[in-house]
Amino acid sequence: MPVWIPLLACSGQTLDDSGTATLVLEELARPEPALTADEVVQGIELMVGGGFADPHEVMDLYLELMALGDQYCPGDLEQMTDTVVYGCDASTGYFYMGVAEYFRVSGGRFDYQELGGDFLIIDPEGQVFEVGAGMAVAVDHKADSAWTTLMGTITWDAHTGWMHSVSAIIEGRLNPATTDGILRLDGGLRVEDSVLDLKDVMWDPATCDDQASGQIGWRGPDQRWYVAQLECGCGPLDFEGQDLGEVCVDLTGISAELRDTMLSETTR
Repeated sequence: MPVWIPLLACSGQTLDDSGTATLVLEELARPEPALTADEVVQGIELMVGGGFADPHEVMDLYLELMALGDQYCPGDLEQMTDTVVYGCDASTGYFYMGVAEYFRVSGGRFDYQELGGDFLIIDPEGQVFEVGAGMAVAVDHKADSAWTTLMGTITWDAHTGWMHSVSAIIEGRLNPATTDGILRLDGGLRVEDSVLDLKDVMWDPATCDDQASGQIGWRGPDQRWYVAQLECGCGPLDFEGQDLGEVCVDLTGISAELRDTMLSETTR
């Protein structure tokens, strides 16, 4: 009968006077950061400087491209049904494939817009708009609050900003639903080779001049995580348990864009 002997990785072994083997373990060297604190800040601000995950931008593009088909392909201005699930060529030169559902309501307690599906649209130049995601923007007038979500993956060859290639799980809330309301954001997104992780990040114009407070994690080209604990835009930066000093990160562009996204739902 075969006997299985577990193998342990170690740095070596020694024999004492009695001939007993003793394992010698060495502490692994701590990784050194490949980026300086300033480079991390520049990477974060560059990543969000090309725009943030705005569902309105995706839904507007979807409706625009749907209107460029014909009466048979995709056969509807808002929905992609199972009639095009295997693909169709419109007489206009556009190609549609997949399923998608678009919904909008306004004029009552809620102003609400939603898009979900798994589809692609190719324009006559061969540029691909591909979505496997769900997204929504809503304002609840009774509760005086607003929220936005985007979950999934989006690519658009013709876009030079965030929508060129993005994967996201993002949820934002604004309460009250005003320009000076408190904005909260949770989730993460990948744009090209950079990943941003946000945990209970808050922008409060009344206390921090709309600078962010909360945990910001960023993974850049070195594929290592750098984590900042911000209070009113500034705080310590950590790398693998090593303190890299204090940094200040300007994320007011995110707050301005998300506020505009949510509040503009009532006027669209």
